[in-house]
Amino acid sequence: MANQLHPNANKSSNLLRLSALLTVIGFFIFSNQGSFDKELTILSIVLLMGAAYFVRAGNTWIRWMMLAMLLLSIVATAIALPVLLKSKLTNAFYWSLLQLVVQAIAVILLFVPYQIPVEELEEAEIEAD
Repeated sequence: MANQLHPNANKSSNLLRLSALLTVIGFFIFSNQGSFDKELTILSIVLLMGAAYFVRAGNTWIRWMMLAMLLLSIVATAIALPVLLKSKLTNAFYWSLLQLVVQAIAVILLFVPYQIPVEELEEAEIEAD
């Protein structure tokens, strides 16, 4: 796939890194409640940092993978919502919801359409000839 850098790639990458940081902070805050699993936390951090790297590198396929993962997260959150609101883990749930919102904004930024300036299109046509 093409490695054309989206104008919002840096913003999206920074938001994904922020989400990874929120994951680490949430792990230390809520680990005594048993709501965070160490292995899943590490996996989440690796996935988020890897996605941030690929976004910043300009890979276009990562936005589709992030969209699929976001949709799965939304479905999982919706399924777990009644149980979590009745339990004592409401603070951990709100923290996870904050992470979900940050990740959603990062994905939305990558799908915002943009126009390539006419000068760049003309230069690309000249190079192609």
